[in-house]
Amino acid sequence: MDMGPCPKVHSLQLRREYQEAKAKGIDNYDRELEDAMTGSLLSVIGKLLELSSILKMRMQRPLLLYQSLKLLRHRKY
Repeated sequence: MDMGPCPKVHSLQLRREYQEAKAKGIDNYDRELEDAMTGSLLSVIGKLLELSSILKMRMQRPLLLYQSLKLLRHRKY
């Protein structure tokens, strides 16, 4: 994932170390960032799915109550 050039000013030493590590494949900072972002995104998706199922259940309750009342009304005693 290419995020373009970094707008922050870093020391030349840090930049050189990063470029050397990236060239050698020693440290893969880009992959670590992508993994962290993916983990956060999956967490948010999981919460949204959970809330969606809760909302569906809450919306079904009034419908079930209405159907029960309708059945009781038509029942002959």
